Amino acid sequence: MGIYRTYFDKNNTIVKNSDVNTGRNQVSELYFGSSKSRFLFYCSFDEIKALVNSKVINIDGDTRHILKIKNTSNFDIKDFLSTSNNLLFGENYRPTSFDLELHEIKQFWDEGTGYDFMPSPTSIPENKDYALEPSNWLKATNVSDFSPSGAVQVGSQPIATQHFDWGNEDIEMDITNYVNSLINSPITGITTGITYSIITGITTGITTGITYDITTGTTTGSTTGTTTGSTTGTTTGITTGITTGVTTGITTGITTGITTGITTGITTGVTTGITTGITTGITTGITTGITTGITTGTTTYYGFCLKYSDDIENLTFPDGPKTFALGLFTRHTQTFFEPFIETRYNDHIEDDRVTFYLGKNNNLFFYSVIDGKLTNLDQIPSCTINGVNYEVRQKTKGVYYVVVYGDENTYTSYTEYNDFWSNIFYNGKERPTVKLRFVPIDADQYFNFNIDALDDTRYGISLSGIKREEKLSQGEVRKVNILLRKPYTVSEYYTSNTVYYKLYVKQGPAVIYITDWEIANKAMNNNYFTLDTTWMVPQEYFVDIKVETNGETLLFDSELNFHIVNRVK
Repeated sequence: MGIYRTYFDKNNTIVKNSDVNTGRNQVSELYFGSSKSRFLFYCSFDEIKALVNSKVINIDGDTRHILKIKNTSNFDIKDFLSTSNNLLFGENYRPTSFDLELHEIKQFWDEGTGYDFMPSPTSIPENKDYALEPSNWLKATNVSDFSPSGAVQVGSQPIATQHFDWGNEDIEMDITNYVNSLINSPITGITTGITYSIITGITTGITTGITYDITTGTTTGSTTGTTTGSTTGTTTGITTGITTGVTTGITTGITTGITTGITTGITTGVTTGITTGITTGITTGITTGITTGITTGTTTYYGFCLKYSDDIENLTFPDGPKTFALGLFTRHTQTFFEPFIETRYNDHIEDDRVTFYLGKNNNLFFYSVIDGKLTNLDQIPSCTINGVNYEVRQKTKGVYYVVVYGDENTYTSYTEYNDFWSNIFYNGKERPTVKLRFVPIDADQYFNFNIDALDDTRYGISLSGIKREEKLSQGEVRKVNILLRKPYTVSEYYTSNTVYYKLYVKQGPAVIYITDWEIANKAMNNNYFTLDTTWMVPQEYFVDIKVETNGETLLFDSELNFHIVNRVK
């Protein structure tokens, strides 16, 4: 799985009915009870949009966007419990059993330069840490008020909610749907709008045409029958003539009218409906599509507000005033715990070109390398094997693949086959068809139900791509190769579907995991993973490796360590 972290660009804690600004404070204190506060933050999703547009990230069911904020849990604890058995932290209680909600902010606001929540008794005029300036509960900027006060209307529908039992849990909120709606392209809305409106226009035109002509035919038939009956009948037969004429006329008229009406209605309705429908559909579709597309894809976004649920904010305490406070690290923390939104996406490559087993699905990959870099083609290429066209999918930037079932009635083991890749266009120019090869392996080599068949080979491991103790500039993208060397050989390597890596940092004796065990990619000759250091804060990082093979799990601790030394802008 690929990982990208989007860090906050601004944040601030606002206190109810107060002008105080705490934008630069390292800790946000969320209050309820006697005092109430909310945490505002903003981060740009432009980098995620760029990754999506360049196909590094292909949004699918595996894509997740998770808000992660570290709970400080570091208030000064008094050496006694309150009478209600609540832990006391400073002058405030630590909250337990509550819900936090994440809401959308709908207007622009400034972070501000304040720090302290309360004025210091020893403050001097030159001390600007306590600032009464925007943003705060009442004002978004110097020239605009928050509407409503507090940035979020009471009763608003939250984007996400998290329940806290003990009160020391970290914030982890899944905001996938909301973030995906921000990074979607408005072109989708325009295309959908046009298509929908054309179809609706045609359908409506046909229906209206049929209905109109049936009605017209019936009316005309009835009128003509009545008139003819009246005119034809003699003086003595007026009554009969009228009766017969009307009856015959109406019956014939309705029958003829309906028949003609339906025929004419369908013809006219289709012709008129299609013409009008297409014209109206395109006009309406473009207007509706652009409006919908822009609303969905490029909604003006101003950030988020983290607050207690309305029920918690409105709690009162009959035994006297109390303030409960939850501490959260902000973007200004000097620790590793800077808050972020973590995007996880499926860019895992499992290339079965050299391990194409019969009797199972296999992935055959095609890599578009132009000028030494993986590069997107103008369009998805085509792939043909044995005269059969396969659906081509894109895994990540410049990487395409097909899924091929190793049918034992179609393929023969240890016989070379070719996959042909065509319709390869780059910068408007078509490139020649590419012929690649694969050799199926007998199904018995994959499906082996004899425990004695386990190979007891122990592989040596080595990593390349990043040196031990190497210093990397933030922004570099490195491919780390994991080589499983066969014993008693010089350059024979084994590739596996069960090689994993874990990334973490150390803070004193504590280990802080950046990722859990993530499966490494499998290429033709080795396993590997890619590290994008753009989102990695300056720190020393460590990598563990895990290999599952022959019924064993082998762990290689601290197999690699490196440093991120600076930010590249």
